[in-house]
Amino acid sequence: MLAVMNAYIHPLLDAYYDSLARRLKALGLEASLYITASNGGTLSVESARERPVDTLLSGPASGVVATCALGADDHHDELVAIDMGGTSCDMSIP
Repeated sequence: MLAVMNAYIHPLLDAYYDSLARRLKALGLEASLYITASNGGTLSVESARERPVDTLLSGPASGVVATCALGADDHHDELVAIDMGGTSCDMSIP
């Protein structure tokens, strides 16, 4: 199943990464580009291209990472992160 998912989304994300790199370069940004992974970490663009399925849940994972950062700024360590979409609601206790 993962092979099928990777094969399906690979060309879409490949085109997106190429377009994003061109737009960033046009803005004069020369920094290395990293992509958020489903586990909240980061991937090089090359790694994300090889296994695009590792980015599928990067949105909710980024929400948890942001919640932790905001909580740390406000000295709160007991948090609940909620990601509400159009058809789902994901909750995490970081």
